[in-house]
This record gives sequence, structure tokens and C-alpha cells, in this order.
Amino acid sequence: MTKFSSPHPMRRTKLTSALILISALAAMLPAPATAESWVIVYKSTCSYNDCVKHYVDRDSIRTMPNGNKRALVSWRNISVGEITLVEYDCDAKSFFSFARGQQRFIQRKFINNGQVNITNEAKPKWYWVGQNGLERNAFEYVCGR
Repeated sequence: MTKFSSPHPMRRTKLTSALILISALAAMLPAPATAESWVIVYKSTCSYNDCVKHYVDRDSIRTMPNGNKRALVSWRNISVGEITLVEYDCDAKSFFSFARGQQRFIQRKFINNGQVNITNEAKPKWYWVGQNGLERNAFEYVCGR
């Protein structure tokens, strides 16, 4: 064995592969958001201490190689909030209804009274986007850009 050879070449190969994969995934994630890049796309009728606002980070919108779009989407009320990396299939159409567009949640960050919980979806499921309300508004904003 030479001075520079590794006693575990397979381990080195796996480590190199992992670093390449992590770098590729990091390049696909949206850039960090600044406060002025968040746009309100939906605001509910406010009642006592309950006013839900839905935002999209316009600087985070990315078109993926397969044509889908990804963006950071957030909703908040007084004490609960969520920031989600959402992927949209803007061209999906249902054969059984008038539904148009699908979404899936790649990563979610929930904030509830100061407690933070982050979840990553290993195999995220696709969901049809509702016909109105906050999901539809975010979908239309992201897919329209």
C-alpha cells in the first residue's frame, strides 16, 4: 500500500458520491428569502385573533429540469405558521374532473408557539390543487411566473 492510498477505497467512493449528491440537491433548493421577496397571495377574512395569510417567496421560484416549478410557500396566523418547499406540476389535468394542477410538499417547517418541527418527505405524494382558496392562489402565482 502506498503512502496516499486509502485502506478503504469503497468508503472513499461512497463519501465522494454522497458529497456530489448533497451539492446537487443544494443547488436545486431555492435561495434564502428576504422579507421583501414574500408576496401575499391570499388573506382570509379576519375574525378575533384569527387572520390567515398565505405568502409565496417570489425569489425562490425555480423551474426544474422536468418543467415543474418549485417555490417556498408560507401561511401564518397569530401563533402558528408553516414554511413549505412545494413542487407544482402546472400542466397536470384530471380526466375525471375539471381539476388542473398538482402539488407535492418536499419539506415542511412548522412553527407553533415558538416550537419548530421540520419534516422531509422521502416520497412526497401528489395532490390536486383545490379550485379556490389559498392553495389555488399560490399555484396560480407560481405557475404564472
